[in-house]
Amino acid sequence: MPAGVSAGGRAGARLDGRRALVTGVDRGVGRAAALALADAGATVVAAYRAEGASVEDLRVRLKERGGMHHLVRADVTDPDEVTQLLDLCRRQLSGLDVLVNADTASGSARLAALTVAEWRRVLDGTLTGMFLVTREALPLLGTGASVVNLTSAAALRGRPARAHDLAAKAGVLGLTRALARELGPDGIRVNAVATGRIALDPADAAGAGPGGPADAATGGRADATPGPESAAPPTRPGPANAPQVPASAPQGHWLGSATQGHWVGTAMQGFGPAVAPPAALAPAPGSTPERGPAPGAADAHPPVALGRPGTPEEVAAAVLFLAGDLARCVTGETLTVDGGM
Repeated sequence: MPAGVSAGGRAGARLDGRRALVTGVDRGVGRAAALALADAGATVVAAYRAEGASVEDLRVRLKERGGMHHLVRADVTDPDEVTQLLDLCRRQLSGLDVLVNADTASGSARLAALTVAEWRRVLDGTLTGMFLVTREALPLLGTGASVVNLTSAAALRGRPARAHDLAAKAGVLGLTRALARELGPDGIRVNAVATGRIALDPADAAGAGPGGPADAATGGRADATPGPESAAPPTRPGPANAPQVPASAPQGHWLGSATQGHWVGTAMQGFGPAVAPPAALAPAPGSTPERGPAPGAADAHPPVALGRPGTPEEVAAAVLFLAGDLARCVTGETLTVDGGM
């Protein structure tokens, strides 16, 4: 690394004197983004949904870094609480230079079992929350300000049993592009970071915060009290003796496309409840196989080029880039951080 260049990057990556609001800090990506912004010199207001080990960890870490940072409990789907959150930003910071929307919801349900209540929960938790926070923040954002919205790279490809989740995440991309066009004349940039699989932080793996496992992209929340359609893994056609995962089993995920992938049995952030690796199915006459090789079989094409999940800190580095002057001519873009899926 060249002399004078720290791990935080060049001078253009510094955010000294900037004022930032980060939502969703009770999950790995949001928490890492808040810490990265503080490390870069910004004063951070960090919003979370519920107290937990992850929030206490962030409280300690922000205090260690010094500065006038604030931790605030707020439900971004509640218009009144969002108004109160932005009023605090106005009183404490007098304005905002950076807004990071990292508070989202996630869920998993087959379309036939998807209820209207679950659809609305995920759409509101992701898309409505970003709308409310960004709208209320607008009077505080001046020329040169940056808005960064977190979403899922899966929205670019699709996944079964995630219709409501990925509709919301894809909606974030549309919101981002529309606002980039609308706010660009005022000198406000709006971009998105779309992430793939992100390894769970220890506090997240322990189930800190509401809803259990979070979405890989955004720290999205699963329903804390799921209905029947999300309480158990979605069923798939296959042999009657297909492997099942008991409720107490370690969480794992099928990684890859519908026809290629492998089973990973470690805790990962982002694919909803643990599901058994899909059983290989014999193709119907004239059709192609619905599923790929059985668990443990060698992959012809590894689903992730880098061969590993990302980390919250790596996602935060992308957020930091978009928030700072190094990206001052970047708007309406989606920066994908997925290890090469």
